[in-house]
This record gives sequence, C-alpha cells and structure tokens, in this order.
Amino acid sequence: MARVFGLLLAFIYVSSVAAAPLETRQLGGVACNVARLKTVAGLRQTTKAVNKLAASSDPAAADAAATAQGGLQDASDGIKTIAGALLKGQAAPAASRDQVAQGLMTAQDALSNITSTDTAVTSQVADAQSKLENTISAGQDVISKCGGGGADASTGDATATDTGDATATNTGDATATDTGDATATNTGDATATDTGSTDTSDATATGSDASGTGATDSTATGSSSNTGSETDGSSADSTGTTADNTSDGSAVDNASSGSSRNGSNGGGLNALAGLRNSRIFGKRQIGGIACNVARFQTVGRLAQSSASVKAVKKAAAADPATAAAADTASTALNSAKGGIAKIAVSLVAGQKAPAADRDQVEKGLNDAMTALASVNSTDPNVTSAISAAQDKVSSTLEAGQRVVSSC
Repeated sequence: MARVFGLLLAFIYVSSVAAAPLETRQLGGVACNVARLKTVAGLRQTTKAVNKLAASSDPAAADAAATAQGGLQDASDGIKTIAGALLKGQAAPAASRDQVAQGLMTAQDALSNITSTDTAVTSQVADAQSKLENTISAGQDVISKCGGGGADASTGDATATDTGDATATNTGDATATDTGDATATNTGDATATDTGSTDTSDATATGSDASGTGATDSTATGSSSNTGSETDGSSADSTGTTADNTSDGSAVDNASSGSSRNGSNGGGLNALAGLRNSRIFGKRQIGGIACNVARFQTVGRLAQSSASVKAVKKAAAADPATAAAADTASTALNSAKGGIAKIAVSLVAGQKAPAADRDQVEKGLNDAMTALASVNSTDPNVTSAISAAQDKVSSTLEAGQRVVSSC
C-alpha cells in the first residue's frame, strides 16, 4: 500500500511541475497517446473492480466503494479534459492534472480504509487496489510522455520503441497474435488493398495462396500459412510462429511448405528463389519483417476494433448520443485503415512509409478513442461494449506505434 501511495505522490508532484507547453510532435506522439489510453483503460478497469465492492453485503465496504467511485469519476473527467486539450494542441490544464491526482488519491484512501474480515471482500479490495496502482503508473507515463518537448523526448520515444517494443513484438506478440489477429484479416483487408497496387510478377511468385500477395515480404507469406491450415489441416500455428520469429529467408520457406495447396514444396521454393533474385524483393527489405508484422497486426486489430465499435452502436440502439459517438469512431477507424493501405502501397513501391500516412493512422485511432471516451451512458450493456471497444482500439494503437517505428 505504501508503494501505491508513493506512486500517487510522485504522480501529483510531477503533475505540478511538468506544465511546460507541449510541442506538436508530443501532442500527436504515439507514446503519449498510448499512455493516455492506458490510463483511460486503467480507470475503467478499476471502476469495474470498485463497482463489485459497491454491491457488497458489507455496509462499510459498500460505503467506502461509493467514495472510491466518486474519486475515479473525478479522475476520469480530468483525463477527458486533458485529452481535449492535447487534441487542440494545448498543454494539459494544471487544474485537470490536479483533478486526476486528487481523484486517484480519494479512491486510494477509500480502498485502504476497508477493514473487512470477509475473504470475498478483501479479495475484491486487493483486485481494485492492484488495478488502481496500474492506473497511477499509466498516469505517470502520461506526464512523462506528453509533457516537455524537444529532441530528448523524441529520441526517447524512438529508442524505447525500436529496442523494446519492436523486439518484444517479434518474439512475443507476433507469435501469439499473428496466428489470430493478423491471419484472420490478411485474406480480407490486406489482400484487397495490396494486390491492387503491386507488380504482377510478385503476385505470381508468392502464389495465389499467399493472403498478403504482393504487399509483404516473408511476413505476409508466413501469415498465409495459417490460411493454409484452414484448407489442408496442416499445423499452421507452428509454421506461422516460425515465420514471425525466424529470418526472412527461413520464414518464407516454412510458410511456403505449410500453406501450399499445390502439393509440392518444390514449386513454392522455386518461386521463392526467383523472388529473392527480383528487384522488387530487394526493395521490400525497406519494410522488413518487423515493419510488416506490425502492419498486419494493425490491420487485424483494426478489423477487431471496427467490429467492437459496431457492437457499441448495436448496444446503444435507444441512445442517439452513443450511437453518434460510435459512428464517429467507425469513421476514424476507416481513416486509419486508409492510412495503412497507403503505407502498404509505398512499401511495395520500395519507398518508406510517408509521414503523412503514419499520421493518418495515428490520428484515426486517437479520434476513435476520443469518441468512445465521450460516451457517458449508464446502461451496463453500453458501458460493457464501450470498455471492450476501448481495449481493442488501445491494442490497435500499440500495433500502430510499431508501424511508425519500424516502417
């Protein structure tokens, strides 16, 4: 508990001194917005845990939970005000930072005062306190990532992404996610986008089985091994995992053998040999495996985010304001998807992803989250759908961060 309180004090202290005007890059910086969205998600998760306490049969615990709920609502309101300021290019208002810190302190104090001997209650308290600690930690990141400016902040973002996130993705997220998120979408969004703008020789070389035809290097072909597993029953999960965690050459070899529906590994390998010698394959190395893994993860998660936003609109059938917010979020996600499509075209043409397209992806995701955060419905079906959608969009933004750093 002391550590949680210490984090809170640090949060308040940094909030009070980090009021320097924010630079444009920091306002739109991915690291800043990931931290902000994590804070929003943390507040929502903490609120869920506290709501369980509020329904407790222990009157003292229920009263304390009600106090904590008020504190969390104050913190949430403060975060919304900060988000609005950042999107307008303004510094986070000092009053709003204080409101967030005070709200979290109120919640922390209320939870720490619960002394129930009921094991069910104490378990719920521990869960709520754990989630609150994570929320405070995310709040500290908002201050450090969104506050201040200059080259140091820029270099810090890039270094943290390139040496941390990108590596962790290729060995962790990519293995666990690409067999689901990315592959599920490659045959739809990615293929529809990429095949239209590529050299036909690429499409022939990778074969009709490759779900990312002409848009990717070994990563796309590796992902197609999962599609192959749905057709021929082979163990595509292990093949797809190999594709994401091995070098470019071996990744394509494994994926080709796993996804070939022609019954001959030799044909796939011969096509690969020709592809390796082609001019276009050489150009694709600009994107590289980390770039394309991130891009396909973003495409896959965009599809999931869009589906979750549709669920919000369905849940809010009788709530025009929430339905309108869902429409805004849907439009923003479509804009982000358009940015990813443009990035794919550039990579296939041997060019680096244009900054304007990366910004389009980021802005679309930020606008979607802002729209979702504006919903104030008390309908449990709506709040549940909103929470799920925010989690999906936040996950998509994290993948988008890797696109920005790797492409």
